[in-house]
Amino acid sequence: MDAASIETILENTTVMKAQRGKSQHQPLAGQTWAMIFAKSST
Repeated sequence: MDAASIETILENTTVMKAQRGKSQHQPLAGQTWAMIFAKSST
């Protein structure tokens, strides 16, 4: 991933965090997400 893509992602997350709880926009509504880790966390 190039630097411009990473910068865009970080800018978008900053905006999303600032808007959290202030609007009805829910970009992840209706989606199911999961994370799989290679190592145990404990």
